[in-house]
Amino acid sequence: MTVDCRSLITLKSFAGTTLVYSYFLDYAKSCVVSSLKSGLKKGNLLIHDGGDVLYFGQTAMSVADKPHLSATISIVNPNFWARVYLSHDLGFAEAFMHGDFIGSPSDVKTILDLWIQNREHLFGLSSYVNHASVLLSALYVRAFGQSLSNAKLNAMTGYDVCNDFFKSFLSKDMTYSCAVFPENTGGVRGDLTKAWKEDDLYAAQIHKIHLLLESAHLRSGDRLLEFGTGWGQLSIEVCMPLSTEVQFT
Repeated sequence: MTVDCRSLITLKSFAGTTLVYSYFLDYAKSCVVSSLKSGLKKGNLLIHDGGDVLYFGQTAMSVADKPHLSATISIVNPNFWARVYLSHDLGFAEAFMHGDFIGSPSDVKTILDLWIQNREHLFGLSSYVNHASVLLSALYVRAFGQSLSNAKLNAMTGYDVCNDFFKSFLSKDMTYSCAVFPENTGGVRGDLTKAWKEDDLYAAQIHKIHLLLESAHLRSGDRLLEFGTGWGQLSIEVCMPLSTEVQFT
């Protein structure tokens, strides 16, 4: 198992006092805003932050241009600026998880696409803190991450545990991979909403499996190899409507 040590740097580490932390938030916001102003060359981003309306990127597009990326979000917690300043894309993901901003699922995805398209121009986001955390992460992976010498230990840690352990956090289908939450279970935010129900994870896993099967275009008589997805739920879902030979590993 590997750990990105940038996620271990908590905002409380910089909050010795409320006043100091307030100054840090203002500084983080100014750095992020400055970087976006100079570095967002492709697409555009609109950010509502209290009474401020911040616009970055392209203002118009010629007929010859392809449709560019465009996203809008509203900041509801100033911690957003600190997370993005400290950890960039990882910080943005954490801000989403913590509800620091409001944005549609498509806007969230578009912002990640904007990051990928403009990353080489957003050098203004670099900071001594970020460089230090990246170095710390690299050292941690070097010392404790995947290597020939500890690959067996990592496998034992991740897999050689009893079924009761997996039952404690998986849904009843025991699917051991990420779910895709349909709209009736909260959409992309899934269990981050207050309307979360215990069966939502199961519904999301079954939804994910059906999406995979639709993409595979399986027909009766086809052969399917299921490898490492869990305890066989995908095989069950395949065999119910189709006469399909499944090899489970």
